[in-house]
Amino acid sequence: MFMSYSLTERKRIRKNFSNRPAVLRVPPLLKMQVDSYAQFL
Repeated sequence: MFMSYSLTERKRIRKNFSNRPAVLRVPPLLKMQVDSYAQFL
């Protein structure tokens, strides 16, 4: 069955957020896990 789409549905505006600067620094997660495991042992 053929469905008709309106112009706004066919021409969606895409936003690109990859150009924004990072808000928070990503912590070193692997180092945190290794240190936690070392303390556990």
